[in-house]
Amino acid sequence: MNISVILHAYYLDDTRVIRHCEWLSKNGKTVTVFCLNKGGESKEDVVNGVVIKRAPVSRSKSKTKLSYLVEYFLFFFFSFYQSTKALIVDKPDLYIINNMPNALVFTALIPRVFGVPVLLDVHDLMPELCEIVFSGKESFLKKVLLLEERLSFNFATHLMTVSKPVVRLLSTRCKKKFHITHNSPSNFSENNNELEGAPKIVFHGNIHERYGIQRILEPLNNLAANGCSFVFHIHGKGPYVNELNHLIQGHNYIKFHGEFVPHEVPNILQGAALGVIMNYPNRSNDFALPVKMLEYIANNVAVICPKLPVIQEYFTEDSVFYFNDDSDLQSVIELALSNEQLRRDKAKVAFQKYTEIAWENEKHDYLTFIEACNEN
Repeated sequence: MNISVILHAYYLDDTRVIRHCEWLSKNGKTVTVFCLNKGGESKEDVVNGVVIKRAPVSRSKSKTKLSYLVEYFLFFFFSFYQSTKALIVDKPDLYIINNMPNALVFTALIPRVFGVPVLLDVHDLMPELCEIVFSGKESFLKKVLLLEERLSFNFATHLMTVSKPVVRLLSTRCKKKFHITHNSPSNFSENNNELEGAPKIVFHGNIHERYGIQRILEPLNNLAANGCSFVFHIHGKGPYVNELNHLIQGHNYIKFHGEFVPHEVPNILQGAALGVIMNYPNRSNDFALPVKMLEYIANNVAVICPKLPVIQEYFTEDSVFYFNDDSDLQSVIELALSNEQLRRDKAKVAFQKYTEIAWENEKHDYLTFIEACNEN
């Protein structure tokens, strides 16, 4: 089975796509990924059996709407050309398109016309994300994205996404069936014991204001002032880094480590006592099961997180440290830091629940689904 994958991102930074592609390759499939180029990366590469072909396009550095449009436009036509060329030269049996944007499915227009199946993997909800990024001011843009979503879903022959709540939402907008493969990690440490001394708190991932990392700083400052001992390690990059650096200046119990690569996650979490999820309740986060939360749990790290519907559907009160809002955040952190046995108990229960959606248990269903896409 020959598979072409379209990804508007850097392949080696996207753990979901890496996991899927390497598993397919390991099971005898020929997998070629068309993706962005960070700059300085080779035009073509082979990593763990997966062929990577990079576009002469990188992520926009100016972050303006126009630069994003140019970036999407250039990558779209690169992918359209490569998809059509692959149809003639490599004769793929399946095209897998990863959103965002959903409209990337149309890069496989010519193969689709010739009967090649097209799978759209919906990582993110674009209309809901638009509401958050533009603070509800871009109602016209949201309508455009809902139309783009509907057209893309109708064009694709098969659909896949990341969680049960997302399927329920999308099923109100599309009558097609969605396959679920969760964003569970494939790399974790089986023996992750807490470090001796001050508890290690960890946040790793994209540094965006909307992910709420700033929420935890005041409670931690108060606890430190009251004599509570801990070290808070922050790993990541993003548009909120400068503001975050300003907020944490002078606090020697906070360590900012900057950018990391996916395979470093088990080392980052080694010895951690508590992993933090600070997402605000909103239309996007209410449907997002945080990848870093699953990575904490897979590495036997206790989690503190808000009571978001999607998280509560998978993890019960006895498996994580839930807080309601900023008013009780400090008391929940204090409880978590003061009771090592409770941390261990919650981490153990969370891991048991996590195994139900772990990649090791889902990868065989994923392979069966992919093979069935070529048969239908």
